[in-house]
Amino acid sequence: MATVLGFLGNFGKAKINDAQKGILQKLVSWDPEGASEAEINGILKDLDTVSLQAGEAHALYEKEKKEADAARANYNRYVGAAEKLNEQFEAEEDIAKKDGLRKSLEGLLKKLEELLPDVEREEKEATEAEKDFTSLKEFAETVATKAKNARSALANAQRDLARAEVEQKRAEDRAGRAEVLAGLKQDTGSLGIAMTAMQEEAAKKRAAADAAGMKADLLGQSSGEDKNVEAALKAVDGTKDTTSLSPAERLAALKK
Repeated sequence: MATVLGFLGNFGKAKINDAQKGILQKLVSWDPEGASEAEINGILKDLDTVSLQAGEAHALYEKEKKEADAARANYNRYVGAAEKLNEQFEAEEDIAKKDGLRKSLEGLLKKLEELLPDVEREEKEATEAEKDFTSLKEFAETVATKAKNARSALANAQRDLARAEVEQKRAEDRAGRAEVLAGLKQDTGSLGIAMTAMQEEAAKKRAAADAAGMKADLLGQSSGEDKNVEAALKAVDGTKDTTSLSPAERLAALKK
């Protein structure tokens, strides 16, 4: 910012046009950290303009400097000639020659007095041209630095955005897997409930079957079996019906 304000102070003394003022105002208010691609491209166009003006200012400075150096060199030549004439004038004893040297010296001094303002003007113009060039060069460097910083900041922001998108995708994938896992756990729980219900139903059916069998046995005992069936069962079991035996046969059977 100090460089920009310095530019404004220095270059304000020279010929600032509206375009240069607009670029300066834009640069002062520009934030490279939050610059968009369009803003960066705009500032790069401004940099082209400033760089061109800096190039023109440099060419003008070189021209003015050459003219100032030539004017100063020419002036110094006449000063050297005036010094020699003055030496000759002071050393000359011949009155006629001395008078001629005096006239020549006075004419030369008058010429030097006329040349001096031109020399000073040329040197002043060269100095101003140098200041203009230096200011524009510094201004261009400031714009270039801000543009590079903005490009770097934008690249970092784009990388941060890309990383954030990747992290968001990963988080969404993790959340999705968690939801799937939660669903599987829920399904497994439901399956366990179903299995428990089926086991309970099977136990109920087995209990009902046992109860039906017991009922059938009880009912069968109370009603009695067919006598022929009972006799056949006893024959299978190896038992005999002792009700039809005589007491001696029953005793004999008991002894066995």
